[in-house]
Amino acid sequence: RNWRAKDGCAEFMGRWRGCCAEISGIMEVSVKNKFFTRKFVPAAQIRRLWKGMVIFMKIRRNEQNDVVYLTSSVIENTGIVTHGISTRSGGVSQGFLGAMNLSYTRGDEKERVDENLRRIGAAIGFDVRNLVFTDQTHTANVRIVTEEDRGKGFVRERDYSDVDGLVTNVPGLVLAAFFADCVPLLFVDRVNCAIGIAHSGWRGTVEKIGRRTVELMQA
Repeated sequence: RNWRAKDGCAEFMGRWRGCCAEISGIMEVSVKNKFFTRKFVPAAQIRRLWKGMVIFMKIRRNEQNDVVYLTSSVIENTGIVTHGISTRSGGVSQGFLGAMNLSYTRGDEKERVDENLRRIGAAIGFDVRNLVFTDQTHTANVRIVTEEDRGKGFVRERDYSDVDGLVTNVPGLVLAAFFADCVPLLFVDRVNCAIGIAHSGWRGTVEKIGRRTVELMQA
C-alpha cells in the first residue's frame, strides 16, 4: 500500500471497490460520508476509511504516429493484457467528431470510423479483426465473449443487444466499450487469465454491473 503525501494529503488515481474506476489525471481528494469530494483530508484518515480498498495507479500518456492514448500502470503490471484508453487525437474524423471518433452511432462516415479503429489498433498493438464491441443501453448485462464472437461490431454484425459489459478468457480477443461521462471499468484476473470491460453509468452502477462482471470472470 504505497501512499504518497502532499502537504499531509493523499495523492492517488482511481480506486477498487469490487471494480476499477480509471481517472485521467491526479486527484487530490477527501472522504466525506464515504464519497469522494475535492477537498483535502489527511492521508491517515483516508487509510482508516478505505483500508484495503484503494489501489494506486499512474495514468501514462502514450503517442504513436500522432495517435495519443492512455494506459494504467496497474493493468500494465499484470503482464497478461494489452490495453489502451483512446483520446481525441490522431484520427481522421472532422467537425465536432474530430478527430479520433470510434463510434458508428454518432453520424460519422463509416470509412472514417474504420480508419480510426485501424489507427488506434496499430498504436496500441492489436488486430482490429479481433475486436468485439458492446451494445450499450445503460443496462447491467454482461456477455461472456467466446471465439464465435471474434470481430463482432467491426467486421461482423453483432447478434446481441443491450450489453454493457464483456468478459473473456480467449487469447487475442479485444474487448471494446465506449464512454462519455460514464465510468469505464477495466478488469484483469491473473488467476483465471480473464479480462473484462464494463460501461457503468448511474443505472449500471446502481444495478452493480461491476460486481456482475467480476462474478462472471470467476465463474
